[in-house]
Amino acid sequence: MSISNSNKRKKEGDESSSESLKKRNIEDDKKKNEESIQLWTLGISECHCSIEYDQKLRLQSSNKSDEKEDPETDSDDIENKIQVPENTTLLELIEFLCNGPIRERRDCNDYGVNQHLWELKIIPAGRSIESFGAAKEGKKYELCKPSDNSMPNLCELKDDLDCTDIVSTKQLVKNLNSLEVGGCIYLMYDYGTTTELLLSVLSVEECINSKLSLCILNDEVIYDGEVNENDIQQVPAFHLPKEQQIDAFYPNFSKNFIGKGHPMNAVTLGLSSRITRQDDTVFSSMESSSNRGNDVFFCATPFDDMNKFLTLGEEAWSSSKGAEISLSCTSRHIFPPNNREAYNKFQEVHESHPMKDFGPHIIALYKEKIEIKNQFDFSRTFPKTTQQLTSGKFRWIRYSNFKKGSVLKIIVGRGFGSNNRMMKKSQILRKWNKRFESFHELLCAVEASWKHPQDNYLSELGDVILTEHDIDLGPSKPLPEEPPILCKKEDTIIVSSSEGKQQPGVTALAVATTHNNTPVLYSGHENGIICKWDLTTNEIIWKRQVFQAKMVGKSTDLGHEDCGTPTGIRGIVAKESSSSQTNSNTYHEIFTWSHGFEPNSATPSKLKVLNGEDGMLLYSLTCEFDDVDAYPLISCVVFSKLKYNDEDDDWDEAIIVGLQATTEILEDDENYSDFDLEEAEDFAHGNILPFVDKVANESWRGHSGTIRSMAAVPDKFIVSCSECPGHRFAEMIILWCTERPGIPLHRIDLEKSTVQRKNPSLFHPVNSFQGG
Repeated sequence: MSISNSNKRKKEGDESSSESLKKRNIEDDKKKNEESIQLWTLGISECHCSIEYDQKLRLQSSNKSDEKEDPETDSDDIENKIQVPENTTLLELIEFLCNGPIRERRDCNDYGVNQHLWELKIIPAGRSIESFGAAKEGKKYELCKPSDNSMPNLCELKDDLDCTDIVSTKQLVKNLNSLEVGGCIYLMYDYGTTTELLLSVLSVEECINSKLSLCILNDEVIYDGEVNENDIQQVPAFHLPKEQQIDAFYPNFSKNFIGKGHPMNAVTLGLSSRITRQDDTVFSSMESSSNRGNDVFFCATPFDDMNKFLTLGEEAWSSSKGAEISLSCTSRHIFPPNNREAYNKFQEVHESHPMKDFGPHIIALYKEKIEIKNQFDFSRTFPKTTQQLTSGKFRWIRYSNFKKGSVLKIIVGRGFGSNNRMMKKSQILRKWNKRFESFHELLCAVEASWKHPQDNYLSELGDVILTEHDIDLGPSKPLPEEPPILCKKEDTIIVSSSEGKQQPGVTALAVATTHNNTPVLYSGHENGIICKWDLTTNEIIWKRQVFQAKMVGKSTDLGHEDCGTPTGIRGIVAKESSSSQTNSNTYHEIFTWSHGFEPNSATPSKLKVLNGEDGMLLYSLTCEFDDVDAYPLISCVVFSKLKYNDEDDDWDEAIIVGLQATTEILEDDENYSDFDLEEAEDFAHGNILPFVDKVANESWRGHSGTIRSMAAVPDKFIVSCSECPGHRFAEMIILWCTERPGIPLHRIDLEKSTVQRKNPSLFHPVNSFQGG
């Protein structure tokens, strides 16, 4: 009996413990569910490439720095929002994006996370995508990238991205340092037909963990525009029967424009930009949602008859030419009847392009007369839209068609950005957040939107001139003006012609006038010859071999000759002889120098001086330094008087030579307030070498890079410009005073020199420039 009671009590105790444990587990689960976690909300940007995103970022930054109101641009528009819990791994996020947004932007069966290489960049707020891996201070970027299709945990990259944190595909979102509000997640998928996806970090919130998961927020209201169906219904054309609507007459163009045929990122219609010339314009475009957003339809020149535009556009979309090729790999171009020149130029450029056989299939349509075969009249159906699109002003529409929402914008003023299709919000007359079922319905919305705010109410736009947008209708990036033409092409006098025979190329020219006012031309050639021409008779006066002909760079080690640099004439300067100033026999001294060293000679470069009358050698100036074994080449020559003696007023005639050599310089401020000439001369040789009485004086120190060019204000100033080794961008400009030779007055730094300034014994010769 006692044993039975004991067993009973033990059983009851076990049941009680089990119930207690179950209750405790339920409470733990409840507590766990009630614990808060971080939740990121990401917005898929309407930008379809990093260039467009960066340009919007720079625009916003520029307006902030100018203390202007931030222009409300297209950058706030997003396709959709994504909810990302903190315990999501990068690989889970990337797989989610590949199966969702990436798939929507690419062809089917070409979006898997392991089908192509990709990389994910997580960039802090305010930083551009272009500057990724370039910033040397501030918060680091984070990069995740597989090295192959096996999806490794860590990517394999070079160490030169020293400001980038390489993160694993297993990294949790909550552990990412760069993922902050205002930041950007940039996914580049496939290095061939690349698809780019940009996600803005909209918010980071603390939320109760009630089974939160990675998902798209389908119920979110993404756009802020209002849709008033009554406005569309007020347009008379809205009530036309379907057989009389524009889609019935131009079915292929219509369905593709609204994205029901070929999927589009965005389409435009109307004059949106004028870029480098009056005829460099964009009137209509259709940007594919695949193949990295290339245009599958493009019309540059505006049509003054919309019926003709639609007729040719329909033919372009109906063409069976290249029908076996994917629609996304075909580019259609149409030209108005009055612009055969543009059509011919397009065909010429396309045919001469070296990659024409590897690019998209091209359909280019031009007709002198466009026959309209239907009864549809665009101008009568949509009179307000016709007036605006054919006004010659920047009046255009943009329709972005996405799976989660579409946006129609009616715009005034020129577009900007990488493809000139971005706009400020102040340019938008109206925005419709609506997916249109037909091209006709879309045009009815456009017809109802040509109104602008005036005196606190909307007024019909009509032919009103909008001061902000309509005053300047010229090119936004005009080409530089052509130099003045002194005569017509057909009146040009040819001094010398090869007449089908191969002649040595001209590498230098100089024009002068003889004592009897006869214009003469001195021409230097790549074979080392100088010729003198009489420009009144176009006959040669004399011809002299000044330098030996040779190609620097030839090699026979591999049995072939490399492309080399000719040692021919590098430059010619004609200067009136100083002796002719004391007698009536006026003649020129011809100063000339070569591209390189003469054959079989390791001697210094020489500046040769010829008599302009007969071409005979007068004397040579040798450019060398006694204690240096390097022989720099000559870059340029100028002339001026220099004052070396402070005790009297004597000035010496000088020939000042710029050398193609890098050297070492002391660090001085731009005004050289503490410049010490003796210290500079002891430190290293300079690369400007003056000659007085045919003798080289002390070189001038100031430039570290090679001398590119010089100019003289006789007896007052010398200006010299140097270039950096390697990329050869301009390095600095220095102003020198002729009254204090060798002492620089002022410096303008154009590019930080890449030359080390440590070893005073360095004096590096560099390759000569190409051409004359």
